Amino acid sequence: MDKRDYLVAQRIAVTKDIMSFVLKPVNGGICSFIPGQYLVMDLAALGIRREYSISYGDGLSYRIAVKREPAPLGQPDVPVGQGSNWLHDNLQAGDVISAWGPAGGFNLQRDSNLPVVLLSGGVGITPVLSMLHTLGKQGTRPTWFVHACENGEQHAYKDEVESLSAKYDKVQHRFVYRQPLASDRLGEDYHQQGFVNQA
Repeated sequence: MDKRDYLVAQRIAVTKDIMSFVLKPVNGGICSFIPGQYLVMDLAALGIRREYSISYGDGLSYRIAVKREPAPLGQPDVPVGQGSNWLHDNLQAGDVISAWGPAGGFNLQRDSNLPVVLLSGGVGITPVLSMLHTLGKQGTRPTWFVHACENGEQHAYKDEVESLSAKYDKVQHRFVYRQPLASDRLGEDYHQQGFVNQA
């Protein structure tokens, strides 16, 4: 894997805990990626590397999403997520960061016409969202996108998924909220309360 420098073209708050970064290569064209792959970010200031899935790529840039990871509730002695907190607190639009990739074997099987069910939870939406974009554009495979999260405040990329579902005939979506807020509307913001199950 080659290491490359990327300009942070945009920094976008997706939810209160999830930040999206749009990355453009500083020199040369962008490498193609297979939906589901990730970048290995070089967090040189911390001396660590962290992997973040590509949630979208337009041939000119990659988009990743990073969830800020606090210490577990009731366990203040457990450290916060080093990489995620550093990126939230330090990486700004206009900065340059290095990364390897794209890499990873959790990929969309693109040479099939079978129906697809994409399941995700929380920030785990990122790799399957890139798959949804690809499936929608292909327009040949019936696709169900099922996403679970806590509630509307923590629902990442809701508008994007709804837009893809409206744009592409073969794409349908369902959202499941574990603990909906009073402002979350059943049948509009989400389709089921609780957990994803076989029903």
